[in-house]
Amino acid sequence: MNASYDQLREARTALDTPLFAGLPGDINVSFEFFPPKTDALMVQLWDVVETLAPFAPHFVSVTYGAGGSTRDRTHGTVARIIKDAKLPAAAHLTCVDATKAEIREVAESYWEAGVRHIVALRGDMGAPGVPFTPHPEGYANAAELVAGLKTIAPFEISVAAYPESHPDSPSQQADIDNLKRKLDAGATRAISQQTADTRKTTVKTARAKRDAAKAALAQLQAQLAQTEVRAPAGGLVSARSVDVGQVVSLGTELVRIIRDNRLQVDARVPEGDLALVKEGGEVEVTGPDGTATPATIRQIAPVLDATTRLVVVHIDLPQGTALKSGMFARVGLKGAADRALAVPRSALVWRTGKAHVFLLAEGRTAVLTPVETGRQADGHVEIRAGLSAGDVVVTRGAGLLSNGDHVQVVASATPASGEGTPR
Repeated sequence: MNASYDQLREARTALDTPLFAGLPGDINVSFEFFPPKTDALMVQLWDVVETLAPFAPHFVSVTYGAGGSTRDRTHGTVARIIKDAKLPAAAHLTCVDATKAEIREVAESYWEAGVRHIVALRGDMGAPGVPFTPHPEGYANAAELVAGLKTIAPFEISVAAYPESHPDSPSQQADIDNLKRKLDAGATRAISQQTADTRKTTVKTARAKRDAAKAALAQLQAQLAQTEVRAPAGGLVSARSVDVGQVVSLGTELVRIIRDNRLQVDARVPEGDLALVKEGGEVEVTGPDGTATPATIRQIAPVLDATTRLVVVHIDLPQGTALKSGMFARVGLKGAADRALAVPRSALVWRTGKAHVFLLAEGRTAVLTPVETGRQADGHVEIRAGLSAGDVVVTRGAGLLSNGDHVQVVASATPASGEGTPR
C-alpha cells in the first residue's frame, strides 16, 4: 500500500478525534472500578485512573463487597480518587450481610471523606442461584437502603433499573413498582444494566475504530519513513551516484560524503603485495605536485576484485592536507624498501597477452622468456618469476626481435638488464 497525503491526513484526523465524538445524544461517560486486593493492584488501578481521567467522566464508581476488608478497600479507593484525582466518585453500598448500624458507619465515613454520591443496591448473595436473604438487623431491599441513607446525609443516590424483568421479579410490573419505591425513597437517578451494556459496546466500537486508525497511521508513517534516506554522519557530499526517480536496490551507493572534512585514499593493491600491507600501518601519499603526506592505513577490504585481482585499501589522510577529493595520488609504504629483481619497462614485450623479455643466451641469441611482473616504480618493473639475478635482457628495441634472433651488444650489461640491437 502506498501512502498518499490524503490517507495520512485522514488517519491523523481519526487519531486526533475524541473517543466519543459523533455518538448520538448527550453522552455521559462513567467508569466502574473494583477495589484492589493488594498493594500491587492498587498501583495498577491508579495507573488506570490517571489514564482515564482526561476523558472527564461524569463520575466513577467503586464496587462494594460484604466482607469487612472489601468495604475498607472500597472506602480507601473512593477517598483517594476524590482527593488526588479530583474526580467525582461514587461508592457502592449493598444490603448484603450488613446491619443498619454498619451501613450508617460506612455512609458517615464516606460523607466525611467527601463522597457525595452513593450507588445503592440490594446486592446478591455471591453464589449463583442462592436467593437473597436480608440480615436480621439490616435492610430488606434497596428502597429501605435509600431511605436509610437519606436520614444520614443528603447523598445523591443512584439505583438499579431493569428494562427487562429481574431474575427475582415475578413480573415487569413488579420491577416498575420496585423502581418507583426507590425513587419515592429519595433516589435521584436510575442506572440500567441494559443501557450500560449498550454504551459499553458503543465505547468498545469507538475504541476499536480509534485503534485501527492509529495502526493505519503507524503503517503509513513507516512507509513514509522508508522513502527517506538519512546520512549516518554529517559532512560534505562529494559525489551523487543516482538520479531523482531512479529505482535502486539494497546496497546501491547513493552519495559519497566527506565526513567531518576527512579525506581518504582508496589504493588498489595486487593480491601478491597484501603481505606488505597492515591495518594501522604508515604510508606516504604523494600528490600531483610531488608533495609527500604521511597517512595511516585504516582498513583493508575483505574481498578482492575477481577480474583485476586487486584489493582496495582505505587510507586516512590527516587534517589540513593539500590533497583534494578526486585527485590521483601515489602511495608508498614507509620503511617497506626491499631488494627486488627489476628491469626497465622498455624491456617488456607482450605476446598473447602475457609479459615476456628477451634473455641473451650464449652466442648472443635472443630467447623469448615469459616473466611474472609485480610493482612498478620510476620506469622499472619488478620481475617476480622468470629471471635470475645476473641475467642479461634486451632493453632497447626488444619489440623488433623474434625468438632466436642474434643480437650485437653495443653497451656494457648490468645484472638483469642489457641493451642490444637486432642483427
